[in-house]
Amino acid sequence: MSMFLFILLLLMLTASLVLIVYGFSAPLAQAALVFLYILVDGHYIGWKMFVAVLIAAIAAELIEFFAGARGVKKAEGSRRSAWGSIIGGFAGSIVFSPVFFPIGSILGIFGGTFVGALVMEYTASKTSSKALTVSYRALIGRVWGFFIKTGISLGIIFMVTAGAFF
Repeated sequence: MSMFLFILLLLMLTASLVLIVYGFSAPLAQAALVFLYILVDGHYIGWKMFVAVLIAAIAAELIEFFAGARGVKKAEGSRRSAWGSIIGGFAGSIVFSPVFFPIGSILGIFGGTFVGALVMEYTASKTSSKALTVSYRALIGRVWGFFIKTGISLGIIFMVTAGAFF
């Protein structure tokens, strides 16, 4: 029974990667799955693994959340445009989720990051070329954050698998 539950955990961890496409937090869902597995069985992995997965999940969320703002900083954009990229990404995911289901949240996050940084940088610098450069960098930062978050989610699956056997 223990092996069956562990294989089921690995399948569910892998299936949770689909959540990223919908704009949900796959790493936090993976941490919750590991927690539930430990409560139910916990034969192959223990609380140390849960803590490691939780730390990785929180790091993934923070990296994705602030990646757009980091792009703004690299382009020497204003603090206002950094906040615009963060708020725009959040608002875009909410607005576009029902419109372009199932990938609307991802399009909304990327589009909202771009538009939020563009509008806020234009109000700060009053030059369209600077605003476009800053918003482009915010978008690139957010895309990198998305891929890093996906990589950490894959790393969590590897970590749990390796942790069971070593």
